[in-house]
Amino acid sequence: MKPSPSQTLAAAALEQGATNATSKPLFVMPTAVNATNAFGTKILPPEADKGGKYVKGGLFSRSVPADWYEALYSGESTLANPAVGYPITGTTQFVSGTCFADPAVRNALVTFLTTTLGNTKFDATGAKISADMFTGVKTGKLGLRAQMGIAPLPKAWKVAVTESFLVRSKQKDSAGNLLADRNLYIQNGVPSKVLAKALGKALPATFVTADLPTTVNLSVTLAGKTKAYTNVEAGPNSACTIGSGL
Repeated sequence: MKPSPSQTLAAAALEQGATNATSKPLFVMPTAVNATNAFGTKILPPEADKGGKYVKGGLFSRSVPADWYEALYSGESTLANPAVGYPITGTTQFVSGTCFADPAVRNALVTFLTTTLGNTKFDATGAKISADMFTGVKTGKLGLRAQMGIAPLPKAWKVAVTESFLVRSKQKDSAGNLLADRNLYIQNGVPSKVLAKALGKALPATFVTADLPTTVNLSVTLAGKTKAYTNVEAGPNSACTIGSGL
């Protein structure tokens, strides 16, 4: 629907929700903001509250890949008939494995997805990245994705995706069950202070394959003192076996 700079095709302003029943019908353009608005506040990720935090149970499961799609188009409020935002809004699905034989592949994949969601804070030199670089939607501060006509995910979906697949989450449900124990996450090789300490190194801007631990439990000796680290985030998914995966 987005007009091309080199074409004469025009985008269509369409009615938002059922505003034709009001005295002031509202028509909106196909922008990144209006696409994100189409999610509203009722279209939630599987097993999540309105903020995207882990809440076990419900119609959909985080462990079932297809449920992340079904949650968009089934239930009380759906993206097929949004109450707000642009009424014709589609989604792209990213299908991936969890276990990868090469730590560098795992690291590259997670870094790509982290950046896509707008979670990356620093570039390869350690310089700070603007929060609007990839996902900005405000006039004058449009991020790279918005400029391509691709809207960033709403906050609840961003949180749910990040906590389920890109980190060794510490979120728990009401019964005290850890989300990380669902074993949905891919190894996270994104630099962190905890990882730097566990590796016994200064915090670098990026990691090479040799920096990535092959286990989640590390023992580091510095200046004659040994410290143990458990569940190090950059370690591989505990459900994966050495050499397994894509």
